[in-house]
Amino acid sequence: MKNVMKFLFVFLLAGMIATSCSDDDKNDLTPKIKNLEVGSGHGHGKENDAKAYIGKDLHLSADILAPNKIAKIEVVFHKEGEHHKHAEKHEEKEHKDKWGHFEFKDYNGQVNAKFHKHIDIPEMVTSGDYHFHFKVVDTKGVTAEIKKELKILEKPHK
Repeated sequence: MKNVMKFLFVFLLAGMIATSCSDDDKNDLTPKIKNLEVGSGHGHGKENDAKAYIGKDLHLSADILAPNKIAKIEVVFHKEGEHHKHAEKHEEKEHKDKWGHFEFKDYNGQVNAKFHKHIDIPEMVTSGDYHFHFKVVDTKGVTAEIKKELKILEKPHK
């Protein structure tokens, strides 16, 4: 009888653990960003090379799931080292130049979205190492973010 009770206890405990794990996933309403591509172009393996060229465009693509619906998608670039010491100055400059901070609202209200954009890298941008932030904000104000390193290079000479 003791063996049967032990078996029953272990069986019930395993069932409770398995059930509680699956419920957690169902109740997670945080936006999700998957398959983010940041790169210098379509095809030829450059969709996700984390490089951009001045005078060209940067390819961005991602699969987004936001159970509370997308309110906005933000893409932010800033030169490496400028986010700590000069964050306030840089933010003012970004908004003044209107390059380096992009907000996309054409996905508003969607639960699932295939984000795909090309952002021009203007001639005024200096080459170097940049930080790249991809943010999804849902209608409840919950944010998901992926950060990557991005290298902006001079135009390739042909």
